[in-house]
Amino acid sequence: MKGDTALIAQWQTRRLHCQTQYEQLIAQIETNYPDYYRLKYQTHTASVADVQARLSTNEQASALLSYCSGEHELYIFYITTESIHACRQSKTDEYKQQIARFLRALKTLDKPAYCQTAHWLYQNLLPTTLRQANSTPPLLTILPDRELLYLPFDALLTQAVEQWATPYTDMPYFLYQYSCSYHYSATLWLQKRPNLAPLSSTNLLAFAPVEFASKDNMPAFRALSSSANTLAAIQQLYEQNHYKTHTVIGKTATWRNFKQQSPQYHHLLLYTHADFNEAQPNLSRILWATDPDDETDSCYLADTYNLTLQADLLVLGACETGMGELRKGEGMVGMTRGFLYAGARHILFSLLKIPEQSAAQLLVAFFAQLAAQPKQYTQALHQAKLQIVQQSSGVPPLAWAGWVLLGE
Repeated sequence: MKGDTALIAQWQTRRLHCQTQYEQLIAQIETNYPDYYRLKYQTHTASVADVQARLSTNEQASALLSYCSGEHELYIFYITTESIHACRQSKTDEYKQQIARFLRALKTLDKPAYCQTAHWLYQNLLPTTLRQANSTPPLLTILPDRELLYLPFDALLTQAVEQWATPYTDMPYFLYQYSCSYHYSATLWLQKRPNLAPLSSTNLLAFAPVEFASKDNMPAFRALSSSANTLAAIQQLYEQNHYKTHTVIGKTATWRNFKQQSPQYHHLLLYTHADFNEAQPNLSRILWATDPDDETDSCYLADTYNLTLQADLLVLGACETGMGELRKGEGMVGMTRGFLYAGARHILFSLLKIPEQSAAQLLVAFFAQLAAQPKQYTQALHQAKLQIVQQSSGVPPLAWAGWVLLGE
């Protein structure tokens, strides 16, 4: 019996020692790897009061629209500085079909299907309080969930329209009512980030590989022939407003060079191709010029977590960079999540495959707005989209709606 008591005391001592070592390790991780610590161990969940306090700090009136998608029900929360409204929507077969038809219609330019589904989704996804408000906040942060993560809300229609008689310019887009930004959760949206380090006066780093080599008997991606001219136009806009830029075009636009140079800039632009792997989302990649030293021509999700960025804005000028794996309790895990962890505060990316000319047009319009009003990212994207919509009656939502701003 005495032997058992001694053995128990021995194991208790060892347990206490291991617990102490574990706590010291966590403290060391918190000190040496603060970003990883926040990702892994910081579990404080944002409250409604936290959200309202944050909304009250914005210069313009703003609101937050949050979704929680279950197996059979969709829960919708609309929060302003003064109130919170909640409602529930059944996820019927029609609900699922309307979302699928809407996305298909956007991609295939099926105007009748688009008009019908875009208005149906507006009526069923937006709470009555928001739709019937006499005065609505101009800034709206949307926290989509699961199937809604693929949805560009700007393209929803606030009224029913005559499908063939209404030109695209006259469509009652949700875009006309709100400037929208997005995030994955209220907790991430509220997460405080360390202040950006003071950098040199060079404000924008832009990469464009232009041409892409074939590899492993796979055909090469199509050359982005307009990318050099697009970067030149953006550089001119910045320098006209006394901001400096550095552009890396062609064979030197490698992943190695981006890793080395990107920590020195607050604004980053990648104008390239992305390859979304639906079967294995972790193998989705962003393409670069082939590195002559190690033949690297891509970066994958895991690679982005190893970056150290000081970027207040990262623009992923490539198709479907917002796509990823849907994980229960985490939402979309893709390239954007890796770049957020690496230090990017705001990310502009695409949910759709957008024609090259349309992508170039919107990026130039966005940077033109941004050069005139620095750090107003949500408003700059909103104004750029309005400019695209209003310039021609024949511009479908595919040309602009897929661009989404993720950030604080």
